[in-house]
Amino acid sequence: MKDFVGRLVAPLNIGQDKVRVGLMTYNRKTFKRIDLNEAANNTDFAEQLAAIRYSGRGTKTAQAINFATANCFHESRGRRAGVPLSVILMTDGRSQDWRQLPVAAARMHELATYFFTLGITNRVNEQELLTIANNDASKYMIVPSFDDLDDTVLETLAEGTCVQPEPQHFLASDGHTCDFDECSANNGGCSGECTNTIGSFYCSCPEGESLLADGVTCDPDECLVNNAGCEQGCINKPGAFACLCGNEFEVSGLTCDDFNECLDENGGCSHDCVDTSPGYRCECPTGMILGPDMETCELDSCANQVAPFVCSHNCNNVIGGSYQCTCEDGYVLEADGHNCTETNECDNNNGGCEQICENTPGSYNCACPPGFGLRSDGKTCGIQCYSCQNVLSNSDCSDLVACAVSQDACFTTMRTRAERVGEL
Repeated sequence: MKDFVGRLVAPLNIGQDKVRVGLMTYNRKTFKRIDLNEAANNTDFAEQLAAIRYSGRGTKTAQAINFATANCFHESRGRRAGVPLSVILMTDGRSQDWRQLPVAAARMHELATYFFTLGITNRVNEQELLTIANNDASKYMIVPSFDDLDDTVLETLAEGTCVQPEPQHFLASDGHTCDFDECSANNGGCSGECTNTIGSFYCSCPEGESLLADGVTCDPDECLVNNAGCEQGCINKPGAFACLCGNEFEVSGLTCDDFNECLDENGGCSHDCVDTSPGYRCECPTGMILGPDMETCELDSCANQVAPFVCSHNCNNVIGGSYQCTCEDGYVLEADGHNCTETNECDNNNGGCEQICENTPGSYNCACPPGFGLRSDGKTCGIQCYSCQNVLSNSDCSDLVACAVSQDACFTTMRTRAERVGEL
């Protein structure tokens, strides 16, 4: 791969006032290697390229694209205003974060003048590359292996990265607009119909044919009839067609079979990869647990506690191979960071109880003195009546009080009989 990149940039005249070239590599992580303003000349770039070491395991293409758009094309990184920006993405595997690709790729298309994707090996998914290319088949290509990165591939990439000067314009028939009629010369290269527009042109095809990725050639579109028999997607190609399948599948003739992600760099898992058809998951050996990325196994520190440093209640693993003890409700962690001591909630404002607070293991209860009952709020007390019908005698109540109709069942405020009589 480094040899191919070297051959790709070799014809360029690299310099701060000439062509600026940057480089970023990625797997499950992203590594910014060379900024646009770092390489002083071709020799400098070649030396920095040679120093880069391969780092495999995992393919997070959306993450890499997002990193590049956010970090690599600022003026401080060497981006020059008004200068075309060409971006070439090279990948040799399926993206593990493919669901985020449409949004990530759209942002890059907005930023870059030219954005091309090169897929290498049969591990790549063509539907994924088409998504990155914003459904423009001219913006990606696939080669079977690294050995196929030949001069033809170099020429394809060079055609897109080199911006051609505009042809000389002439005054249009309206007497006001300057234009060049590209269709006047060899039909603009179109095999079908060529339509001139102000400053450009486009090719179109008769019914039943579609325009190929080169933008000029018409070809019978087999995909127009019953999707050419493809189970999922279909893309027209010169004299043929190709079936497309989603990222969790692989093409098998006209159908889509489940793709075993574990066969592609172990799915990015640091240890065990389990194919779940569709999808996959990473697992860890005994004594280890999955980290936050759900791919990397870390030491299960909680399972490897050694007395006397053992959590008395709960143990939570912490990133970096450590752990933290926590306590159940009603307990606090002691200064040793491991043991839990019961909290006496009654020591704090009587636990919120109006009368009596009773501490219990890990909790507490409110209670009332004899002759009183606990209200529905679980904290306040009232005199419990057996009937609440505005009586003035003690025949219906447990004490000499007056009861008013209340939604607290048979509870009322603690008013004496004399107080009630005085209100009448």
